[in-house]
Amino acid sequence: MRNALNMICRWVENPNSDALKRHLSRIHDYLWIAEDGMKTKITDGAQNWEIAFIVQAFLSADINDEYGPTIERALKYMKKAQVTRNPPGDQSYWFRNRSKDSWTLSTVDSGWGSSDTSAEVIKAILLLSRISLNLDQNFKEKQWLFDSVDFLLTVRVW
Repeated sequence: MRNALNMICRWVENPNSDALKRHLSRIHDYLWIAEDGMKTKITDGAQNWEIAFIVQAFLSADINDEYGPTIERALKYMKKAQVTRNPPGDQSYWFRNRSKDSWTLSTVDSGWGSSDTSAEVIKAILLLSRISLNLDQNFKEKQWLFDSVDFLLTVRVW
């Protein structure tokens, strides 16, 4: 629903804007016509949230030897799904926390960093670092993981 409302706001702001055109190109991600009328999604899924829990479940069930390649692909996905930049503009104007170095609930396209999802992904990654899979190449450059912990510290509540 948020995307649909953003699209309407962009249309009111400027019906010929590039921002509106980008919304229109993705409209089928969140609005569609079904047999019983128009349908909408609030978000484009919960992929990051789910994959973090799936990895944690695999590791707690001690089936990492059986599913090693799947778990390695999950780690590669988690690294790829990390938000690498903040949305453009002044974040304080929009009352937004930073998104950079976080994980969203769904996909990186969402851009809304989630402290809960980020914490669960970090937990899954830390658990992965303890197993004997060949993860060394994934952990050679650890700054991306340190940056994600820094994100969590920026959204803490006192």
